[in-house]
Amino acid sequence: MVNFIPLVPESPAFERVIDCYRDVWASAGEGEARTSVAERFSAHATYPGYRGVVALATDPDELAAAGVEGEDEAVLGYCYGYASRPDQYYHGLLRESLPVEEGDRWLADCFEFVELGVHVGARERGLGSTLHDALLDGVENATSLLTTGVENDPARRFYERRGWDVVHEPFESDDGRPYVVMGRSLGQDAGAAGSDRGRV
Repeated sequence: MVNFIPLVPESPAFERVIDCYRDVWASAGEGEARTSVAERFSAHATYPGYRGVVALATDPDELAAAGVEGEDEAVLGYCYGYASRPDQYYHGLLRESLPVEEGDRWLADCFEFVELGVHVGARERGLGSTLHDALLDGVENATSLLTTGVENDPARRFYERRGWDVVHEPFESDDGRPYVVMGRSLGQDAGAAGSDRGRV
């Protein structure tokens, strides 16, 4: 059984989410200090409109399927985002990069979809889609934006299946890498769009 619980710093699962995040990126050949990840996740949890979701497995079969051994429970995935505000660093980067009209359209009332990750052993089972939809369900902002690597084809295809469109590319963040900005208009059916178009 997989339980979906809020991602908040005071949750016992929070530390496991940090480990899951680092494992996800390590599998992609990238790494980041644990302290840095924890500080960023904790800081973002204080932003207006923050919400996050954790997929926590407790069923032995689910744990075995994900390749988790010797644990009674494990984080199989996570996602979070928050309301985009002018005083936030990333909002400023997006505003500078987007053409004025696009910036006005997408950033005026925007939910930033910041992170979505699924344990490598739990992929291709629809967990990413479930996390994605759970995060957006009930978001009251008019739009949502995210960024992912220009060459990250699996992520781009996933988000396209969930109803996202390319808004701008390339977008260069402070790490100098090329990203693509993707956007989605939100409404009552925000969580349902694309629900039959693929599994992650």
